[in-house]
Amino acid sequence: MALLPDEAFERDLHRRLLDDDPVAPAVLARTYLGPVVGRLKASSPGVGDDTIFQDAATDAILNYAERPRQFDPAKSKLFSYLVMAARGDLRNALAKQRRRERREVLHNRVEDLPPARNLVQEESEPASGAGESTSLEEVRRAVEMVITDPTDRRLVELMLDGERRTEAFASVLGIAHLANDQQRHMVKQHKDRLKKRLERLGVKLRGRS
Repeated sequence: MALLPDEAFERDLHRRLLDDDPVAPAVLARTYLGPVVGRLKASSPGVGDDTIFQDAATDAILNYAERPRQFDPAKSKLFSYLVMAARGDLRNALAKQRRRERREVLHNRVEDLPPARNLVQEESEPASGAGESTSLEEVRRAVEMVITDPTDRRLVELMLDGERRTEAFASVLGIAHLANDQQRHMVKQHKDRLKKRLERLGVKLRGRS
């Protein structure tokens, strides 16, 4: 990494930015973009896409150039401030990338499932062999990625297991103290909502009321 400028340079550059010097933003970028990118790459060696580092460093530098008063020279050096800001942008970008990758993986898995077929056997049907159990496992993996609420996950597990007793669902929902008709009504609402979410994955639970 190139040698960083001294504090006198930082103070002068900061003053020029505060004074709206039209040349100062270019000096800022030319001086700090490379070093900030280098520091980000060194701290995140597992990231193979250099563009994400460039974007994070550029955003941090532009943000400071547009709002120089947010930086207090008495609290930190300019380079440290820019690296800290860029790391925040980098974390957000990586989190967004991971979410996009998870959606793509889920989409690919769902595309591989036969659409709108009954992947869960009805109680009256005999087991059809390893192929059916494999499909069910794919459904469970897809559910884990899409349904993150613990209560909803437990309800779906009961549905996939073929559970039909209202009291089993009421226990998970914490409504076992209510009257039976209230339990049935609330359980049906939750099951109908979750069935719609599963159907968006191409999964229909036939024979499950």
